[in-house]
Amino acid sequence: MKANFNKLTPEQKINFNVLNDVRVIKNADYSNWGEWPDIDWTSFPGLNKDTAIGVFNKETGEILIPSELDRIGSPFGNNLGVVENSYHSTQSERSICYIENEYARNTYYFDKTYYKDAIDAIKNFSIDHPEYSVNKINSIIDKLNIKIGTNNPHITENVIANWYSQYKAFQSNPELVALCKEKEIDSIYGVMGEAAPWENNYGWCETN
Repeated sequence: MKANFNKLTPEQKINFNVLNDVRVIKNADYSNWGEWPDIDWTSFPGLNKDTAIGVFNKETGEILIPSELDRIGSPFGNNLGVVENSYHSTQSERSICYIENEYARNTYYFDKTYYKDAIDAIKNFSIDHPEYSVNKINSIIDKLNIKIGTNNPHITENVIANWYSQYKAFQSNPELVALCKEKEIDSIYGVMGEAAPWENNYGWCETN
């Protein structure tokens, strides 16, 4: 797989990931094409618990997420990386078990202006009165469209109901609940910190 990956053009490598070692798969003798391999990831949410903090500072009212972020591979998922002084963390520094692929990097500018309002609208979604959350999110979309000159469409009740479901699943994850209880972290608006060292059953690990 690695040899074939190296033969691809940069355009073909976009969002294309290859495992850097078969040992990262929990059951290397089994594969089911069309599904994600069962990888021996570090415990959710993948943070060194000694560095984990909530992204919202209640004392200052500040959202602590930096403005420059990136993600390796698919644009979907829970975790983003911080870009500092134009430096993008390596796969190893992220504790990600794929070979390096700069073409699979998605970069983002994070505008924290409406972040807290958006999360509040999602977490307060009610099936009996969905219009509150729908109108709140669509109001934010309108403001951002004017601010940055985009034309993003409004969301529907079904979309925000799906966001609410994902938010509740994230917040109720037993490993996240245990981490937040131990470290006294409020995870309402998310958690952040350094990547935890990543190990699997074979004792092989990447740096954080």
